[in-house]
Amino acid sequence: MSKKEESWTRELRAHLVALSREPERPALDIEWLIARCDDTLVRYEGDWQKASYRQLTKDVANFADRFPSMLPQELVCAPE
Repeated sequence: MSKKEESWTRELRAHLVALSREPERPALDIEWLIARCDDTLVRYEGDWQKASYRQLTKDVANFADRFPSMLPQELVCAPE
């Protein structure tokens, strides 16, 4: 994972943690994405980390489609 991708993942995680404290939020979806960020940043390495990052970007896009106002555009569009 590149430094840019790692930075995006960390920013995404921080935003999701802040969102998790808000009322009227999709708690389980947010918790799932936080767990996916943690797995991508810490649990996996090498090809597994790259695959996890790719899947995370798809999960974020799906989340943004379902909850359009929850994520800023710069977090919806992951670096490639």
